[in-house]
Amino acid sequence: MPNRLALARDVLKQAEIHTGVRSVTPYDNDESVYRVPHYLSAVFPHGINYGSVIELSGSLAVCMLVGGIIAEYGGWVAHVGIPEWSWDVALKSGIRTEKCIAITDVKHELNAVLSSLIDGCSVVIVSSSLVPKKYQRTLERKARSRRCVVVSWGSWQGSSQHIDATIREIHGSVLREATGITEIGPICGIDYEITSRAGSTCVNFSKKGWCGA
Repeated sequence: MPNRLALARDVLKQAEIHTGVRSVTPYDNDESVYRVPHYLSAVFPHGINYGSVIELSGSLAVCMLVGGIIAEYGGWVAHVGIPEWSWDVALKSGIRTEKCIAITDVKHELNAVLSSLIDGCSVVIVSSSLVPKKYQRTLERKARSRRCVVVSWGSWQGSSQHIDATIREIHGSVLREATGITEIGPICGIDYEITSRAGSTCVNFSKKGWCGA
């Protein structure tokens, strides 16, 4: 992992030199965090800690955004119990199909499955409604020891951070307006407001991927 991190940081640094743009927050020497794009620095001012549990509500797409940030470092991603998963959003978030494990339906031995995924992946995205609270603390300790980030879609016992995401605006052609109803044609972008205890920011998702709004 350290060699991959060093390579990723060197590539990013060279890109910043050529473009004259610094895209991430300045904690270059910290080997315990994943750096985030500059437009998320208000929400993650110190980056995303290795081995942390992030409790996220309001948007599955933003779960993928967080997963994609970690995936950029070359590790494996897993998502469990999320049949609503969109591969189009995942790919545009930086999650590659060849390094992603998808388990949409886990009826037996969920705790063992999650424990194994935490052993081998850099980030595991899971619907917290599937995981009994008595197991959440155990898996949180396992994630910390294995330096795996768990992104919980929903509340999680022992989470390191709570993130709330809400849709602020949907962009597209207005087809029809009525009292309390607006029909929008092909959607070309969605603005999200993302909030943590540290701060909040607005981001946009479109066919080009994520950017600041």
